[in-house]
Parts: sequence; C-alpha cells; structure tokens
Amino acid sequence: MKLKLFLPLLFILSLGASSCITTYYGANYKYTYSLTDTSNKIVLDTTGIMHFEDSVITVDFSIGQKQISFVMKNKSAHTIKINWDETLFIKFGTPGKVMHSGVKYTERNNSQPMSIIPSGTSHEDIILPTENVYWRDGYYSQYSSRPGGWEERDLFPSNDLNKPENKNIILSAKGMQFRVFMPLIINGVQKEYNFNFKILNVAQVIKPNTY
Repeated sequence: MKLKLFLPLLFILSLGASSCITTYYGANYKYTYSLTDTSNKIVLDTTGIMHFEDSVITVDFSIGQKQISFVMKNKSAHTIKINWDETLFIKFGTPGKVMHSGVKYTERNNSQPMSIIPSGTSHEDIILPTENVYWRDGYYSQYSSRPGGWEERDLFPSNDLNKPENKNIILSAKGMQFRVFMPLIINGVQKEYNFNFKILNVAQVIKPNTY
C-alpha cells in the first residue's frame, strides 16, 4: 500500500479503534518494537524493555498500547532537566507535542515544567502524544446512559473491527519507524536526543477457548 494512502487510512482506523465499539467485536493485535539507529548496545529483553546508554544517561523504554513508559538514570556529575516543551513524538515524519505523568488532560497544550534528575538518580515517567487525548461526549436516554470523559487513542490501531481492509492496514505497519525527540539540559547546555524505534512485528492476539 502506498504511503500516501496508508497514512489517512491508518488515522481513520486509529479513531475507530479508540471507541467503545472495539470492546465488543473485532480482532485485537499486539505490536513488538525495537530501539534502533544508535551506536550503543541495544537490549530487548523478554518483557519488552528497550535499553539505551551513553556516557550521560541510561534509559529503559517500554511501549504500551497508548503510551511510552521510560526510566532515565542520570550518570553524569550534573543535574539533568527534561525539556518537555520541546519533546516531540514523531510519526510518519510529522512531529507532535507530548504530555507526561502528572499533567492534567485539560492542560496538555500548556507549557510543562521541566523534570529534574539530580546526579546519580533515576526518573520514571511516560510519553503520551497530546493529539491522542480527546474528550468523549456522553449520551443519555431513558434506557441507558454513559457520561462523557477523557480518553486516549492508541499509538497504533490495535483492533480491526472485523474488517479485512483494517486488518491489512494494521499488519502492514510492520517495519514502520517512529521516534521520540527529547532535549535534555545538562549543566546549562541543551543536548538533543533522538530515540528511534521500529515496529518489528504485528500479530493477532489469539483468544483462548472458553470451552
């Protein structure tokens, strides 16, 4: 499938995959990722942890359905600050703003204070694209009702809604690359990190027999 066709279809599918309808039907899919394009040793262990290390930091990444979790350790002799206002999630070559743990959904587009990591300490956090956060309107009737609420779309669509074309779109994501651009301020100087990821595989989740 050509990229120019794949991108809008994948976007539409991701919207559908985030709705409540996926709870009731459609096959689910699991993504496997790797951390790539660095000059450092990369480790992907059995729990899906991807390890990055240089002379300044170590970072362990774990990618979930909706967000990227990480633990960053400061190996340097100086305090490190994560510049969240300039941190970006880049997919299909398009950068997007992110939010992290502790930021309210209603304030996701506001300036975010830097996370401070003193020398020799670790910081645990998440990376969540702000464009994936949305308000779902509620519905009310005499028969059933559901209040509105904040929800998060998947990083990549994980349900095919029982449509073969959706299944093909999801499976064709294998081999796609994306990255996290994260500037760190170290001893007053900003150092820019690009963490590059690749979708190694996409596989349908087989439901166990219940009989």
